[in-house]
Amino acid sequence: MASLVDLGSVEYRGNAPEVEDHYFSSQNVRAIRTLSPEEFWELLQHVARRGIVEIFGSAIRSYGNGCVVEVGTGEVSLGCLIPVTQPKLFVNSFGNIRVVVTDGTFTLDLSVTDIRLCEADHKTPKMGLINQINSRMQRGTPVILSIGLARPWQKPGDTKERHWLQVNNIHLKDSVM
Repeated sequence: MASLVDLGSVEYRGNAPEVEDHYFSSQNVRAIRTLSPEEFWELLQHVARRGIVEIFGSAIRSYGNGCVVEVGTGEVSLGCLIPVTQPKLFVNSFGNIRVVVTDGTFTLDLSVTDIRLCEADHKTPKMGLINQINSRMQRGTPVILSIGLARPWQKPGDTKERHWLQVNNIHLKDSVM
């Protein structure tokens, strides 16, 4: 996190909504430097938007407790959101890490895929860390969420695959690394 890297030669492979996709060889990747916490927060603020539609465009729509984009549509698949109110981070009754977030238009209950919130098995939630982050957010610590559309997935009981909105990372101003 917060590392500036050179990917070397890249080849564009994007398709809507995953227009950011590029192939590169991991052998050509080199670290340039790590941004300071202040630089990283400034970069996050620069790219972040206050609305989900502002990030993903008009193809995103409410679906159940979340948002989806139909396969083959949409403008982007990644973005950063400055929520209107402080999000609520929790673990649901199935043991899944979730966040309730609003941008003023959508109020959503989204899956969180931030690996830093899981134990080494990548499944077990780190409850102490989750509770600490949630407490800091509830006290008003500024937060920016990295959000993205998952690869196409068909929810049980649904009729087709869709790109589901999820939270990929949680960034708090007092510890952005």
